[in-house]
Amino acid sequence: MTSALDRIVNGTYIPPQRRSGRPLCQAYADESGSAGGRAESRFFVLGAAVINAEEAANAAGHLEYMRGQLGRQPGCELHFKNLKAKQGHRTLAAELLVPTRLTFVAVATDKTAFTRGGTWSHMDTYHWTITLLLERLSWLARRRGRDAELTLAHKRHMKTSELRGHEQLLRSGGGSRAGHRIDWDHFRESVRIGTPKTVEMLQYADLFVSMVGAALNGEGEGRILNPAYISTIEDRIMSTSQGRVCDTGLKIHPKQSIPGWLRAM
Repeated sequence: MTSALDRIVNGTYIPPQRRSGRPLCQAYADESGSAGGRAESRFFVLGAAVINAEEAANAAGHLEYMRGQLGRQPGCELHFKNLKAKQGHRTLAAELLVPTRLTFVAVATDKTAFTRGGTWSHMDTYHWTITLLLERLSWLARRRGRDAELTLAHKRHMKTSELRGHEQLLRSGGGSRAGHRIDWDHFRESVRIGTPKTVEMLQYADLFVSMVGAALNGEGEGRILNPAYISTIEDRIMSTSQGRVCDTGLKIHPKQSIPGWLRAM
């Protein structure tokens, strides 16, 4: 019997490759905004926090330090939405991310650029966004000479079977051109699903992707755009060799929707 994630090449089932023996970099991803076209958010964002496996224990320790600095109880779940912007807790959280060894990667899709025709669905948004995220995570792993592992935060709308089917399509060479640019040799393990309670590194992903959401969709009752979070953590975002974050570690699709403040990064 074949699994849902077995590759299909010319009608032949090929089991997923196991790890190559290279060291690991572990990615933890969450989302901000809605993938549906009727929600108030213009952008749907998937963002990941990436750490080399041997540095994960230090990152977990820093998360506990952040809890203390933010006035939270030891071991509690850190969520951006529970931090008080007016008390400066969200700004402090961004500052506390800077000294970590994490690398952040995000992809944001402007739904208004695709929903006018009526044929673009919320699953189209999700599939396109996660494809571009997988692409960038594979590039980061290749750059480091490592294999990547990805754990996604579980959401109520997420159907595991659809996620598995999309990954199978990509691994078999189908889907969009972006899927063809994923370096599967550095992304051998199947995508996993977890919760911030059981996989606490997902709390870093929550903080980061929510900051990107606040920059693109706004925060608070007035939905005020706040790109200051991104400026604070810019040095922790995946960049080109020239230090460019735009279109690399922070990808906006389509390019026409890139805000001016990001074009300069």
